[in-house]
Amino acid sequence: MQRGRVRSSRVSPAAHSHPPHDGRQQSAHRGPLRVPPVRPRGYTLLELLVVLVLMGIAAALVVPALLTPGPRKDALASLIATTQQAAAERGEVLYLRVEASGAWQLDGAGQRESNLAHGRLPASGAPFTLIVSPLGSCAPDVPSAASGAVRGLDALGCTLEPGAQGR
Repeated sequence: MQRGRVRSSRVSPAAHSHPPHDGRQQSAHRGPLRVPPVRPRGYTLLELLVVLVLMGIAAALVVPALLTPGPRKDALASLIATTQQAAAERGEVLYLRVEASGAWQLDGAGQRESNLAHGRLPASGAPFTLIVSPLGSCAPDVPSAASGAVRGLDALGCTLEPGAQGR
């Protein structure tokens, strides 16, 4: 019988040279090493700036589609201005005929072309014809003037007063 004998566990020599790891590193001379500081959780300034720039670009692309367009230029006034410009470029008198349904036709005074352009406006009321000179002035033809179909027309500038329409 063996008395007083304590059974010991076998420990490797390497286990004796390295104490259990407690989170600190030690150098060969058994002094504590400086541990680099743990990076705090969160975002860097650069990461935040990148996200803000991307959000700004996305907003710049989306916002114009969401905004309602500003007041549009009156369609008839725009058509008259275009006719005036065409008359000046061609150097001839042009006739702008607008039907009650809003269909319009631009004709030249010369024989070379009768129908220069055509299109449709919102319904304008009474039909009328404007005679547009290459010098920039315009006037309604006699039947249109007699019916009062075009009111508020400045004949010298060939412009409509605000709110005036062909009626």
